Amino acid sequence: MTSAQIDFATYCIGNLSERLGLPQKYVYNCLKSSGILSDYIIKGYDVLHTFGKGFYVTTLREQAVKYAQRFILRGQKAYLNIFDFNEKCQGYIFQVI
Repeated sequence: MTSAQIDFATYCIGNLSERLGLPQKYVYNCLKSSGILSDYIIKGYDVLHTFGKGFYVTTLREQAVKYAQRFILRGQKAYLNIFDFNEKCQGYIFQVI
């Protein structure tokens, strides 16, 4: 893992913690135990780090769908990832688009 990936993961954890009103340690543990930290945030760093904070932590599904549709209109693939955690920090990823 590079220092840039570590910085990005820290950025994501901090912003998600703030958005959800949960302790950073709790958010980190949820992301780590669900595999989202290593399999999505770290592995997807090259693409993900190019987007802004609002892209990562929006709770507005409609806004995220509209953003993805902009790529579709250009003939590109678009994916909308929705992460949901249960009380045991098990994460689920649904590919919507």
